[in-house]
Amino acid sequence: MVNLTFIAICIGLSAVPAYTNKISSINAANKAESRDVCGGIESIVLTQETDHGFIASPGYPGRYPNSVAARDCGQDLSVDSDSIDSVRLGFLQLRTIYGDYVQLEVRDTAPDLEYVEQLSGISDLFLPLLLAGNNATVFLQSDSAETDIGYLVAYAAELPRNTKDEQIEVEDKSGPGIYEPNSVEVININTETGEITTNGDVTQLHTKVQPGASKQYGFVSSPNHPDPYPNSQTVDYNLSGPSGSRFALRALRTRLETGYDSVYFLEDGIPFAGGYTLMTSIAYSSTNEVTVRFRSDSSNTFSGFLIAYANIVP
Repeated sequence: MVNLTFIAICIGLSAVPAYTNKISSINAANKAESRDVCGGIESIVLTQETDHGFIASPGYPGRYPNSVAARDCGQDLSVDSDSIDSVRLGFLQLRTIYGDYVQLEVRDTAPDLEYVEQLSGISDLFLPLLLAGNNATVFLQSDSAETDIGYLVAYAAELPRNTKDEQIEVEDKSGPGIYEPNSVEVININTETGEITTNGDVTQLHTKVQPGASKQYGFVSSPNHPDPYPNSQTVDYNLSGPSGSRFALRALRTRLETGYDSVYFLEDGIPFAGGYTLMTSIAYSSTNEVTVRFRSDSSNTFSGFLIAYANIVP
């Protein structure tokens, strides 16, 4: 069943487009989706629970080309694994000039349905909420006039609800020391210079931060994700960008111990979004500095979170 959290138009099943390139998500994940993919739809197949990455319009974060025909520049994502429920998509940016549009199609195989949404606009407002389906296609169409930066979309394999959990029975959750961390790790991510530093184990940094092809966007995740995160952890992911910019943040997965473990977005130490459960809408910082803070207590761990970020320059 397609899990849609935005208003869509059902138009019935259409012909399946021809794909120019078919690659696994293992090869596509976290790599440059800014390369030109014109000449057809690029197919990305998700086969593992760890699969995640970005898709974008050609030229992103620069401007897309003129005169792009429908289905000539885009991506198709599909699932080929019994361990994955679906593919989850979250738009981080969408900017088109009047007359151009981004088409989003989400399909289900039981029953055969296709949902279509045409998205356009010159701002990043009114982006769709998170959505998931067995198969999704995103492509750009442009005329011969002006162009803009197009779209950036994060995707991830949708994990089954009953896997990647570790239950630890405890008798008392209220005693002193429940939130005393074994360590406090501070990870600094500079999207202007591309520099990433940590006061923790640098050999494990790749398990918590996965930059995209451009230094302007990437993923942060809980330690060990999608395996259970450790107990008694506090991790601050400090994102910074050029003066005058801001950040778009989107949680693609969130599985935490409700009421105890949490992930919050903060500015100047004050939370403005986040909590214990999945956030379906996009969150924006008001400045060029934002912190993603993860905290776990002394018991009960789950698969944690996967959050996509993008630095947005007006």
